[in-house]
Amino acid sequence: RRPPRSTRKESSAASDVYKRQVHGKGKIGVVSVAGKYRTGKSFLLNRVIMGRMNGGFGVGSTINACTKGIWVWSQPLKARNAEGEEFDVLVMDSEGIGGIDEDQNHDTRIFLLATLLSSLLIYNSVGNIDESALQNISLIVNMSKHLQVRSQAGGEADPEELKSYFPSFLWVLRDFALKLTDTKGNPISARQYLENSLLPQKGSSENAEIKNRIRRVITGVFRERDCFPLIRPLEDEKGIQNLQEMPDGSLRPEFVEQMKILKDKIFKRVKPKKLNESYINGEMLLELCNAYTRAFNSGEIPCIENAWNSMCKFHSHKVIEELAGEYEKELNNCAEKYKYDPEKIKKVNEELREKMHRPVSYTHLRAHETVLDLVCRLLLEKKKKKKK
Repeated sequence: RRPPRSTRKESSAASDVYKRQVHGKGKIGVVSVAGKYRTGKSFLLNRVIMGRMNGGFGVGSTINACTKGIWVWSQPLKARNAEGEEFDVLVMDSEGIGGIDEDQNHDTRIFLLATLLSSLLIYNSVGNIDESALQNISLIVNMSKHLQVRSQAGGEADPEELKSYFPSFLWVLRDFALKLTDTKGNPISARQYLENSLLPQKGSSENAEIKNRIRRVITGVFRERDCFPLIRPLEDEKGIQNLQEMPDGSLRPEFVEQMKILKDKIFKRVKPKKLNESYINGEMLLELCNAYTRAFNSGEIPCIENAWNSMCKFHSHKVIEELAGEYEKELNNCAEKYKYDPEKIKKVNEELREKMHRPVSYTHLRAHETVLDLVCRLLLEKKKKKKK
């Protein structure tokens, strides 16, 4: 079934899926794959990242795009950070860039949303990195026009300022057949190949400035960059059209080995999602998604600061609700246990006061109101509502 095209519906669908599959309390990494349409993004997700030969994201063999909007895989994967701590990894497939039935504004919004939600963005393309490949990714330049960092800021977002909010960037080159060497014929790494391709071009013409602006934005917004080439999986064109169903034994051994290396690289590079140096859990990620899509759907320019404030507001309410629930449960249990002895209940209440003093956003506290005062106020309001 084709997914709905509205970003509002995409956000709701992602929310429902994640609420069913993840508790949403721990750290979470997000891997998104973007790129020009009909270049095998879904195959990369299915076979390389998720290790699925059957099922997975939709893959087609025609000229028509398979993915519309953003798809989220229903079952999170697992990864470990450098300290050995395990965390969930959410996998997202985005609509291909340059589809004949969409415009650049639509492509930019989809690409921007995938970028803002990711902790690792994989850009998938075919062939080597040349001016044509850089032109295909030139919508990155437009992202600064469709995004604000602060609500009071005007004009385009500064690429250098976006750097702290954008994910790691991995450029995967499909059907790559060149030797990785420098101008002197010395071997270089894939990462160095990428960096060399992003060096400023000589010249002062308007054309040279356009080329260099794309390079400046890519190096400006993505502070962690890497590249990985994949050779053509097989030579038979009919086989290429049914690549998703082909077992590893039917593919070139070098390609199969490269898939394993790439998967290992992806899971080593993906990190838990952070915003403003704070880790994001599943529930917070969903609220971020909702904040960005609300802006898109209302015709506004998404603002990172506003999305952050919306997420903090949501998280504060969740913490306050949990505190209120704990406080009410503990106090009721103690009241019954001590048969409503005032002195004992007073002592228990003092212990609960200490327990309830934990870090929490104070956005919604009234003047001079402590967290415990707020909890008590909420309990009283709750009882009044029950009486009504």
